[in-house]
This record gives sequence, structure tokens and C-alpha cells, in this order.
Amino acid sequence: MNDKLIGALLQEVADPARTVLLFEAALDAVNPAGGPEAVPAAGVHEDGINVIFLNGEVEWVSPAEARELLGMPILR
Repeated sequence: MNDKLIGALLQEVADPARTVLLFEAALDAVNPAGGPEAVPAAGVHEDGINVIFLNGEVEWVSPAEARELLGMPILR
């Protein structure tokens, strides 16, 4: 889970269509939450990872793009 969303309200999010909610991560926890540092360097599926955006859309992205998306400010 994108750790920037912990405690955030939906109406506070500037761009739900480009805000990552969930992503495949390299975290070993029961309920993992993290940011760009948690993106597997080599990806998971053919050098990429799946991300779910706050609006429900799912995309395969490169690890670099995932880190960029997770590094963006999300609140208005």
C-alpha cells in the first residue's frame, strides 16, 4: 500500500487517476505499506510491476515509473 495514503481522505487527493493505492512490493510484512523504496528493482512480471490506482484502474508499469508515481505529492 502507498504509505502516503494512510490517514488521507479521498477528497484530499489531487489526482486519484495517477495516485497509486496498491503495488507489488518487496516488503516482508503482514500489511505492508511503503513508498518508492519498496518497489522491486527488477520488477515482478517481465521487468515491471502491477499497480492499482485510487480510481480502481490497474496498470503494468516499469519499476522506474512506479518509483516516480509513488514519489509524487498526492494531497491538494
